[in-house]
Amino acid sequence: MIALGALLTAATLLLEVVLWTWVYRHAGAIHGLESSLYFSGITFTTVGDGDVLPMKCWRLLSVGEAINGVLMAGWSKAQLIFIVQRAMTLQFPPDELKSMASHQKPDQVAQ
Repeated sequence: MIALGALLTAATLLLEVVLWTWVYRHAGAIHGLESSLYFSGITFTTVGDGDVLPMKCWRLLSVGEAINGVLMAGWSKAQLIFIVQRAMTLQFPPDELKSMASHQKPDQVAQ
């Protein structure tokens, strides 16, 4: 379940990059599929090398993608934490978790 959640989250992030690539290509901001994909990837991850730039009138669009990338990074972390917590809850029912937390450690002797 955790691996599937991680895979779906990664696929969602990749889809975002591809969608931004499509926007740059069809807006005419960057020519060439490879250049558009490269620019979208480095902008979405906020690396921003600066070796490929969109046309001057489209540069503010890249700011939107960078903001989107930062927000999606936070969302994906929250999503993965939720998935792990959910998997732990399904693996150990709440009653079992409470009883595990209330047990004494083996080196503690009841007096």
